[in-house]
Amino acid sequence: MRTQLPLAIYVPSERLQLWETGRSEEKIRVNIARHPGVEPDILRQYVLLFGWIDGLHAVKAAEALGLDQRARRVSGARH
Repeated sequence: MRTQLPLAIYVPSERLQLWETGRSEEKIRVNIARHPGVEPDILRQYVLLFGWIDGLHAVKAAEALGLDQRARRVSGARH
């Protein structure tokens, strides 16, 4: 179940040292092979920005399904 929607990728202009990124050149090569045409810069940070998808939280979903408090406690105890 998706709860977040990808919005953007932020790339700060600062370049790091390879040891600061925690990446390996092999992992980057695998990524490039998997996604041709997209070449990430191994020395840059990438920040993925997500937005929450609107929806019901657990209590509201249980109410919408017509579960009373006792049924919610019983079903919650099994999981």
